Amino acid sequence: MLWAAGAGVRGASQPPAGRRFEMMQSNELVTLILGLGALGLMLARRSGLRELPSSRLLVHAFYLNVTTWAFTVLEGFVWGDLFNLLEHGASTLSAALLAVWCFRIPGGPGRPPR
Repeated sequence: MLWAAGAGVRGASQPPAGRRFEMMQSNELVTLILGLGALGLMLARRSGLRELPSSRLLVHAFYLNVTTWAFTVLEGFVWGDLFNLLEHGASTLSAALLAVWCFRIPGGPGRPPR
């Protein structure tokens, strides 16, 4: 686990003496790095994504997911409460866009398959 400056201490470990820290788990950073890699691949192959029905909804949902992962990492360093709120807001919007996309694709709820 990584130590990041924050408002309080989580977990059983103790922060370095004389400072209050909040932990950022290493898996949060790994998730962000993998998400940025996937974003790079997605941007490199944009033309293939355009073939999907309502692809803009799906792409924007993924952008919001990457933003959510960035907010998760940032909240361990600065303005924890603000970035936590932004993280949950972006995650909610991403889920809503994905739900709308699922209803719009052929074969989705109430639509005949192709």
